[in-house]
Amino acid sequence: MPWYRRKTMQAQYELDKKALGGLIPEKGNKTRILVLGSGFAGMSFIKSFLKNVKYDIAENLELFLITIKNYHLFTPLLYQVATGLVNEYHILDPVRIKTKKLDYRVIEAEIKEINIERKFVVTSLGNIAYDYLVIALGSVDNDFGIKGVKENAIPLKSAKDAIKIRSKIISSFERASLLDIGNPMRKSLLTFVVIGGGPTGVELVGAIRDYVKQLCNKYYSIDSSECRVILIEAANRLLLQAREKTAEKCRRILESRGVRVLLNAKVVAVEQDGVVLADGTKIESSNVFWTAGIKVNPVVENISDELVLKKKGRIIVDEYLRVQNYPYAFAIGDNAWVTSGSKLNPVPAMASAAVQQGEYLGKYLASILSNYTFKKPFVYKDFGLMLSLGRFKGIVEFPNGWVITGFLGWLIWRMVHLVKISTMRNKLGVMFDWAMALFKRRIVTRID
Repeated sequence: MPWYRRKTMQAQYELDKKALGGLIPEKGNKTRILVLGSGFAGMSFIKSFLKNVKYDIAENLELFLITIKNYHLFTPLLYQVATGLVNEYHILDPVRIKTKKLDYRVIEAEIKEINIERKFVVTSLGNIAYDYLVIALGSVDNDFGIKGVKENAIPLKSAKDAIKIRSKIISSFERASLLDIGNPMRKSLLTFVVIGGGPTGVELVGAIRDYVKQLCNKYYSIDSSECRVILIEAANRLLLQAREKTAEKCRRILESRGVRVLLNAKVVAVEQDGVVLADGTKIESSNVFWTAGIKVNPVVENISDELVLKKKGRIIVDEYLRVQNYPYAFAIGDNAWVTSGSKLNPVPAMASAAVQQGEYLGKYLASILSNYTFKKPFVYKDFGLMLSLGRFKGIVEFPNGWVITGFLGWLIWRMVHLVKISTMRNKLGVMFDWAMALFKRRIVTRID
């Protein structure tokens, strides 16, 4: 880099530091590990690294987490927040972990750019240098360029999205209760459409079916038969990542609960008053929720393809989760293309996979910083698929193809997810919410 460019960058750095009152941490002699993102991958890495790093080297290390939010979101229960089953604060875990072993800090800032060649990250607080980098920024919603999705459909990716969905459902009931039966607007307000037949979509639509029934029976003078709950999937079956028999069982369970499932139904537009399909059909609805797909985080997408090899937007990593040509940088979770022994099929972009990668990388990086040769490559373990499809209805697919449905599947789902919640406070909170739901007591207030 030319001397005048370096001088300009240094001058800007000094201005940023002065304006922010020293918020940007100085890069000293300690080895700095920078973790980007507080999702499942990032937090699993931090917990694993803190557990495995040795005291004799910890004093020479500093571990920084950069995140736009000061909490970890337990995404598997997002749909339950959206349907009044769980309080939103019960799925938010703090990211600050008190430790005496090493210098662990959280920097709440927006990540704008990764300069992987010069080993610094551009944030809303300025440039932050590193020695080792862990890219765990997760994914964002993918609207596939379909007209009107951003403007007229609510996604389910954050706690705010879940609250919006819940508020939208309740608001629709409030408005519909003021209209006469037979009014076209009342029908639109009482029609709830979920686009996307993956795990998130099927769980959300099953929970919505239960939620609207409860709203009808306990809070509004509306017959539940007036409500329509519709799931739209462009493919010829649900749950493309599951076995075909599992997908078929899922469809039958949803339909038995009153959900209308539309397969081979490609959405071409989402309008203010409904969804338009490729065959010209329009489904009139004031409530459209989007769970149709994800795409790579824009920060990762903007890393030059000339510097970093990618596939479908995800960074290609080796068997130790290292970015090719940059052994001091790692990518995990939705940001990484990990084959785990297979040359064709990548590890799925799921929370369980992100957790496994984070735990592995924590052990690996702790070992190499201790000058210990770590030869065991990352191997993904498939634990199957678990779904909750409504009150007392669930489905569990084990890796060997064995499938459990009904009450037992629902119970297994709850037990497994309760164990995975990090803090005891949130475990107890979710248990209380679930207990109230058994007595048909859900959150029925909206926040605008």
